[in-house]
Amino acid sequence: MEIRETFFLVGRSHSIWEKILKKGAWFRLKIPLSYQFSEFDCAPVTFLNAFLYLFDRTMTEPSMIQNIFQYSLDLSDRKGEIGKGGTSVDAVRQITNWLNTYSQDKKLGFTCTFLMEDEVNFIKNENIKNYINKGVGITTVCITEGMYHYILVVKIDKDYVYFFDPYYTDDKQDQDDIEYVYDKPAEYNRRVKLDWFTSHEERFYSLGKMERRKLILINK
Repeated sequence: MEIRETFFLVGRSHSIWEKILKKGAWFRLKIPLSYQFSEFDCAPVTFLNAFLYLFDRTMTEPSMIQNIFQYSLDLSDRKGEIGKGGTSVDAVRQITNWLNTYSQDKKLGFTCTFLMEDEVNFIKNENIKNYINKGVGITTVCITEGMYHYILVVKIDKDYVYFFDPYYTDDKQDQDDIEYVYDKPAEYNRRVKLDWFTSHEERFYSLGKMERRKLILINK
């Protein structure tokens, strides 16, 4: 009732608000995925993007947002400044475990699976493709040699991987194997050739070395 009255006051002359509220469409709107707030928060932002993509906003409870950020940004840089080293593998594992427990307790119906190193093989393990196409995958990709970054993979077909990179940049130049996408803000902003993405070489937007690979599969 309070929500209804608030919208009626704001848009008194717009009957569209009443139609939206009656249908519940306000809550089912697909929200554009988010970009990072800093140079270091790709992991927590990507976790939250996973739930924006999979569910409507009523499923993303405040405690999920709070705990994702609480565990994140636990690493320090060389100067000892906390958070500027990003988010550790242990923290990502803690987030995954907490989300599984929370989903089970609240009967939310999603599960998270954490894979590392040799387990993250998109070519040999067909189950990864199937899981992602039914849900999403949070994984790390190489940005430059030795530097990796979390993204949200939402779809894979026989030729391409579709993902959302939470790092906003104006330097968007398509390459032979990498395409920037502008018209899918609630789904993905990159389309990359599968053979490029799955490469063991440390090159831009590749999974890179096996020992550096991490993947969290989230299914509903």
